[in-house]
Amino acid sequence: MSSIKKDFVYADFEDGKCKITRYLGNDVDVVIPSEIDGNIVSTIGSQAFKKDYHEHSHCGCHGHHYSNDEDFKLRTVTIPDTVSYIEREAFKGCKFLERVIILGPVRIIDKEAFAECPKLSDISLNEGLEKIYDRAFFGTLLQKDNVLPSSVIFVGEDVFGSDK
Repeated sequence: MSSIKKDFVYADFEDGKCKITRYLGNDVDVVIPSEIDGNIVSTIGSQAFKKDYHEHSHCGCHGHHYSNDEDFKLRTVTIPDTVSYIEREAFKGCKFLERVIILGPVRIIDKEAFAECPKLSDISLNEGLEKIYDRAFFGTLLQKDNVLPSSVIFVGEDVFGSDK
């Protein structure tokens, strides 16, 4: 079941946890809640922060439409310590995103989760992170020499790469 709370659309996992499936707001600094309607936010869903969509009569977004990603200028996002999984392309293409604050041990950062965020230069990767999949930070300002926590057991291809 999908529901909307403030600026977040979420899906209930029926085990007391939920996944954020879409962010509807346009704040520059976003703090993802650790709990929505009594459900612990454990996952940031695929393309949850993608803003280049046009047709939404089917999703109940109540008029939160963006003609292009220039309308969305997210610069900083804070991810609560309850999140353990950031799905593929969750923040892909957030052109203004500069900083990601991860308050807890996200275990998995999936493919292209932060890809094509050309201003992203600051992210906190904490102990407990186990897997970073292909191109997770491709096309950002993050470099290969970023310090990965010792808990990382898998690093995919071109994680910190660039087409430049």
